[in-house]
Amino acid sequence: MQLINCAVAETPGEMTLYYLAEDQRDAYPAWARGCASLKANRLVEVLGGHRIDGNATDPHHDVAEVMVPVRTLGAILKDARIMTLDLLVVDVEGFELNVLDSVDLNSLDLRAALIECNGSDKANEGQVAARLSEAGLTTFRFRDDLFALDPERCPVAMTDLLAFLGQSPIAPTQDRRNTDVLQTGQTC
Repeated sequence: MQLINCAVAETPGEMTLYYLAEDQRDAYPAWARGCASLKANRLVEVLGGHRIDGNATDPHHDVAEVMVPVRTLGAILKDARIMTLDLLVVDVEGFELNVLDSVDLNSLDLRAALIECNGSDKANEGQVAARLSEAGLTTFRFRDDLFALDPERCPVAMTDLLAFLGQSPIAPTQDRRNTDVLQTGQTC
């Protein structure tokens, strides 16, 4: 595994990354401490109403910024010689289209994708679904996010995939060999 410390967008260069200011970390729940976005308003929207210290400060004042290098996803994958993706996960707080537009999805052997959309921007969600469809994937709503796959090329068993997505069975699988025994009340 190789970690690459950069933002991903359709144009390489530099961009401003907005994040929860260090001096405000204790004023928010733990989940907010890792939130960041290339869109200031998106981060403010995420933070809004979640202060736990009772202070009614405008979330704009709780956001810090830093310049970060930007690369395209296509360039990152090319440099790493990755041509097949079993699962592409995109969780970028409102920058989904920029990430998808930074790579030729049709040139990848892309089998599945999970795109966090949070269900709040239906127009953006429709454009994300269109990009995935153009890449030959069938898109489904999964809670507030989009899950897309090519059933013909997805090498992962659906039960494993659902477990990865945090889903567990609500009823155990019955042993079909014992179905008659269970129905008649006989014991083994």
